[in-house]
Amino acid sequence: MANINRIKIALVAAVAILACALIVAPAYGFYYVHDEQVASSDAEGVIMVPVTVDQTAVNGGVKAGVVVVPDGSNASDVIQECAVSSEDANSVEAVHDHSTSSLADTLSGRQYTCTVYKAESQNPGTQSTLDGNGTTGNDTVLENWDHLVVTVTQ
Repeated sequence: MANINRIKIALVAAVAILACALIVAPAYGFYYVHDEQVASSDAEGVIMVPVTVDQTAVNGGVKAGVVVVPDGSNASDVIQECAVSSEDANSVEAVHDHSTSSLADTLSGRQYTCTVYKAESQNPGTQSTLDGNGTTGNDTVLENWDHLVVTVTQ
């Protein structure tokens, strides 16, 4: 009987250790992955830039997305890298049409302005970087999470 009790105690201890490991390992992994110092050192030289294309002045819509570009890129580079999906098809055609083009192709022959809102210009308690003053120009160098707004005028 004593051996059976020892086996039960050892089994309960093993199950408890496994349960603790299932809780601790993901918690440690979450901290390690989301630690700012680790995230900035393992960035692999790329930045994420939210892009908004406003075509309301030419009876178009507003499109938004996030583009991943090499570190040190400017607004012109983002326009070249940004892919725009085809939205000309309806219903079943739209599901089967996976064609894309670059934002540069979409903007060719049109007049537009690029405004960059720096991520650090976001006011505390607000949801947008658009509260700050933007910098206009295609040669503005971007940093991680700077917001690029392309406004089509003609």
